[in-house]
Formats: sequence, structure tokens, C-alpha cells
Amino acid sequence: MSSEAWGGRLLCLPVVLLILGGISACQKPATGNLGEPVQEKGAPVAVTVVEYSLQRVEIEGQQGPLIFPEPVLALKIKLENTGAAPFPYQPNHAADKATNLQSPLLFVDPGPKSPPSHNITGVYLEEGRLPGQKESSLLQIAPGDSVEDLYLFQPPAEENVDLVLTVPPAMHGGKLFSQIKISYTRPDVPPVVTHEPGKEIAVGDVSLRFTSGTVQFVALKDSNQGEGFSKDAVLKVPFTIKNNGAEPIQYDPGHAQGGDALGVSLMQVDGAGRFLRVRFGGDREVVGQVRTGTTVEPGKSITDFAVFERPPKQVEKVRMRMPARLFGGEGLIRVDMPYTFADPPKPVP
Repeated sequence: MSSEAWGGRLLCLPVVLLILGGISACQKPATGNLGEPVQEKGAPVAVTVVEYSLQRVEIEGQQGPLIFPEPVLALKIKLENTGAAPFPYQPNHAADKATNLQSPLLFVDPGPKSPPSHNITGVYLEEGRLPGQKESSLLQIAPGDSVEDLYLFQPPAEENVDLVLTVPPAMHGGKLFSQIKISYTRPDVPPVVTHEPGKEIAVGDVSLRFTSGTVQFVALKDSNQGEGFSKDAVLKVPFTIKNNGAEPIQYDPGHAQGGDALGVSLMQVDGAGRFLRVRFGGDREVVGQVRTGTTVEPGKSITDFAVFERPPKQVEKVRMRMPARLFGGEGLIRVDMPYTFADPPKPVP
């Protein structure tokens, strides 16, 4: 993985084929194309592949954001209940559900005379979900209603290729596997979104503004020795978080927590440098820094700053990353800022 990727819990698994090859010549599965409802005669549910896209996986895990270096192919599938009774839909996004009896499978289209056999590997998240993916609990689709869900696969190696998605009877209430053909052209890879210091960043009902960091000695209050300064010069990066919503939010800075996933982090842009967040002992307070979880009321803002080890002279640009979970959001905020090395004199207490 690249320096921008965090180790995560994403599995790419070949799917177990249990009965797909058992369709005889006299059995005709319901077939259709991308964007068309496909419905087996007598089945209560019509299935549509609405669209496909490449998406980056940046989701909220139990220990913070999970970031993966390569995009995945996401198929948006719509299930519409045209029957007279509620239809049970069980989302199957877990690796242990990776069989063609329970999940839609994607294949290279073999043509009209052969059954699908060249499986495109499915992608399963051990924790978290991409936006648009349903949770694993059973859903009841009421008559006349529909639900949309996302299923993930590794992108095909080819720029252009004909694919076919097979949808098991458990997902539409019929007897056969529905087949939906997709004329695939590789979409553009979504860019990594970065922001500039000084500009407002909107994340839901929260807005943030970062200031380029400066090298300095930060003021400390030691419970035993009194006021003083950090032993070494550090990079201080200020930021403001504003609550634009109607409800209070909780800001948990995580300055004392270890690990990138639990707090802000800093890395070199166009380079391999990674710079540690400076954590001071529990008996020392960083003057002006938010120490513990704080409630930010609607319309109010809070100012804080992060402290990192000083990058070396050859670094010209750094990227600060903040997990949105620190203020109740999801995903990751990246801010690229210029960096100038400095060697300031240490202040006299």
C-alpha cells in the first residue's frame, strides 16, 4: 500500500459457485441490459442495474477511517417489489456470504451459447459500509416499494469488456438466476480530494478552516514544574470547527491517542515522509489546545491545533489528515499546505 493508504479490512475473494452451471437449455433465465428492469415471469421483484462507477474506499471502522489504495467497481442495484406481499431482502456484503446462492456475481460475458464462468472477484468489507450500501439486517420491501444497494467487485483489467451480472433467486423471488448484461467501459478514477489552508471545508453540518502550520516551541503547563515550553521546536497547525447544524456536536480531539486512525496525522506531499503527532505526558498541558471531548452548540465554533514533529529542511509541502469521526462525521479530510523549515530560538520561561 502507498503512504496514503491505511491497512484495512477489505477482502477480495473468489466466490463459491454452487448451482450456476446447472441451468439446462430449456430453462431461460430472465435477461436484460444495464438500466432495464429484469423480472422473471411470476417473480415478485424486478431487478435493475442502475449504474456502475469506480469508488474509493474511505469508510469509518471501529478504530477510525479505513482507507484502501485502489478503487473498487461499485454496481448500484435496484430491487422493486411488484408483487402483492412484502418481499424479504437480505443484503449480503459479508465475506462468509460469498456464494452465488446469496450474492450477485459478476462475470465476463461468454456469449449466448456458454454459461458464465470467468468470475470477476468480489470485494467484501469486514467492517463498515460504503455510502449507499445497506446494513446486513433483513429488510422487508413493501408492495410497490423499492430499495437500492451497492455490490462491490475488483475492476476488470480491460478498458472495455462485456460483463454479465447474475442475480440469485433469493434476491428476486423467482426460480432461476436473472442475468443482466453490462457493456463496461472503465470510468474515470475518482480523485483524492484535498483542500487548501484558509478555505472553508464543508462536511455535513460542520465547516472547518485550517491555517498553514508554523514551526515554534509550544507553551506547556507542567503540574510539577509550572509553566514552560516544549523541549524541541514542533510544527503547530491551527484549525477551527464550526457547527452549522441545529443540534449540538461532540468534538473529541484525540490528541493523546496513539495511531493515525484515532487522530490527525501528517505526511509529506510527493514524498515518503511521515511525521509523528507529538503527545505530551498526562502531567503536562499544551496551552490553548483542547484536551478532552467538548460539546459545540449550534452556531458556535471551537478553535484547536495539532502538534507534529518538525519535518526536515527538504520538505516543501505537507498533508494533514483529519478523521471526520473526531466531530461525529465520516471519512477523511485532507489539507495540503506549504511548509517552510525554521529553527526558532527557544523562548525563555
